[in-house]
Amino acid sequence: MKMRFLAVLVLCLAALVGAVACSGGGGKAPNGMTAAEILTTSQTTTMNSMQFSATVESTMMDETFAMYMSGAIDEADRAMYMTMTSPDLDYTMQMYITDGWLYMIDPDYTEGWIKTRLTEDIWEQQNPTVQQMELMDDVLQAKYLGMENIGELNCYKIDVDPNWDAILGATDMDETDYYSTEELIDMIKDTECVIWIAEGSYFPMQMFFSMTMEMDILGQKYSIDMDMTMTFSNINQPVDITLPSAALDATEMSYDEFMAGDW
Repeated sequence: MKMRFLAVLVLCLAALVGAVACSGGGGKAPNGMTAAEILTTSQTTTMNSMQFSATVESTMMDETFAMYMSGAIDEADRAMYMTMTSPDLDYTMQMYITDGWLYMIDPDYTEGWIKTRLTEDIWEQQNPTVQQMELMDDVLQAKYLGMENIGELNCYKIDVDPNWDAILGATDMDETDYYSTEELIDMIKDTECVIWIAEGSYFPMQMFFSMTMEMDILGQKYSIDMDMTMTFSNINQPVDITLPSAALDATEMSYDEFMAGDW
């Protein structure tokens, strides 16, 4: 549940970065560009490495919890790490990709570290920057809101209307046995997506995403509220991705076992 839940959020944010074909609105920024043009320019920038952090605050069935995510990606070395923790749920997940292997420990699925050989599709599945490239052609609405500082950088603040059909397809949630894509999209209410693009470099520096999902389960109506803020830093700077010593004794899984979730 947690992994699928967060996968939706990460891909929503990836869709914002990957927005190339956008329709505009909201006037022009001080540089004379529309929001769509700023996002298109941001997409052409090269981000070979970065660090990221995110906070997710959620209310599900009257229970509120927070999830904290941090990590780093090095495209050239095909390396990354990501940790997700929730003190409210007593939950910590760690994942590392390094030296041609994926290592993971997740208390919801594993008692200890597991590992599997890295393949092209596993890298694409786990790497948010690859996911955003897959969503490049999606058409989103974009509106320039103004200039704001993120950290020490002046940024263009842009409101974005995501393409839910593409996002749900990218997370495979359009293949659920319980709901059709149309029904899932109809559940999504009150969304807000904002991205901050750095002036000059056009790197995405921060994203905010908020949504409410309303669903009917056995005749009962339930509401899920989610807010996520994700920040990027040290773009194209060296990142340290060091495998924990405990992972050296990881249990090896075959590709089929890993993809089937037989952990």
